Amino acid sequence: MPRPLSHRWPSDPREAPRRFLARRLASSDDPALHAVHELLVAAATEEAAPARRRLPFVALDGTPFVYSHKTGSGGFRLLAEPGALARDVPSQIDFALETLDGIVGLLGWRAAAGDVNDVVRAALPPTADGARELRGGVALGVAADDELEVRVYLDLRGGTGVERWQRVANALAPFAGAEVEATFRRLVERAAPLAVPVGLAAVLRDAALRGLRLYVGVERAGRAELEALTALPAAMLDPFRDLLGPFRPQRVTVAFDFVLLDGALRAALARTKLDACRLSVPDDAARAQMADLLDAYALDATSARSFLEDLDASFGGATIQYLGLGVRGPTTEVTVYAQPANLARG
Repeated sequence: MPRPLSHRWPSDPREAPRRFLARRLASSDDPALHAVHELLVAAATEEAAPARRRLPFVALDGTPFVYSHKTGSGGFRLLAEPGALARDVPSQIDFALETLDGIVGLLGWRAAAGDVNDVVRAALPPTADGARELRGGVALGVAADDELEVRVYLDLRGGTGVERWQRVANALAPFAGAEVEATFRRLVERAAPLAVPVGLAAVLRDAALRGLRLYVGVERAGRAELEALTALPAAMLDPFRDLLGPFRPQRVTVAFDFVLLDGALRAALARTKLDACRLSVPDDAARAQMADLLDAYALDATSARSFLEDLDASFGGATIQYLGLGVRGPTTEVTVYAQPANLARG
């Protein structure tokens, strides 16, 4: 029997997120961002029935949404899991896509719907029975730096490794020419022995699909494996590995970004990103690790500390979920993902 859900939400679960958004946007006020944030929080805090029918997707403890902060950015980022855990995966997928439809309608971005639908159909199993083999379903996100972005996260954690790679290839195919196919083949050749696809994200901006991001879960994240998988130099990877490792299987996720221009994927990968789960680390230690990681890459810690302070003030606390390293050409970024306190769904 599924165990009952444990509700620890306040009477209005939107109150603390509104406070946090107001703190993060003290110098600006974007009505579109406020509206999308409100829709996502409402969908993620849907009132639940007394039994759980699927595993949580965004956070292992069922926290319905997670905020993140990237160095070098004053922006705002939210990742949310629409639908109560009482929904099974097919129902959650339908509900999340209905929420997405509401968001793109609100923003006037329906021109992107066809491309997004192609990605969703290719990446997710075509039947309800196949969807039930997934861990989760669909998560949605919003990011606001210079421009507003909406993100659609599709779970790939079901089926064999070969099946997952094929679903990724199918999702990229409508936008890929020969050079992109060659890039993807090389990526599979180096990644498949070391990692398995766990997610695919579609990035929407200015009414169009602008990018696809592949996430792979790493089975063994030692120095040699991370070098081979990411094609990044040891000098770049060593602070991440030394400060946050050793890593257990599937506790490091590597992401590869493909950019779309004029409806076509670019052949070169735009960014490689590594995220290390910190949920087994006491939060004080995880916050110290964050400071050490920022120092190792000579990045200012002020904005990351401010991000956590705003979460603490708005929600009464927060737990670091992941610490990430991103490499985009000559630019190095550290990302902090944090789960607000007092929101776990059981």
